[in-house]
Amino acid sequence: METTLTDTKTKWAIDTINSQIGFKVKYLMFTNVRGSFKEFDANIYTTGEGFTNAEIDFRIILQVIVLLRVKKMTAMNCMANSP
Repeated sequence: METTLTDTKTKWAIDTINSQIGFKVKYLMFTNVRGSFKEFDANIYTTGEGFTNAEIDFRIILQVIVLLRVKKMTAMNCMANSP
């Protein structure tokens, strides 16, 4: 009789309540624009031990993006704002 070993596929789900997906983009070489995605979902599927052959299923709902513009102070900005 021949026996075969089969690996079990395990599903790992992201905790969307305690997780955040964000990004940072440099704009015009002096300003950074930061943002985050409020609606997303992700699952990771593994077979056997470890994550070397993992499959990742990741979705972002692009209708809900929060942008935060962070302005860097430069010498030019300081001179323009001084009295």
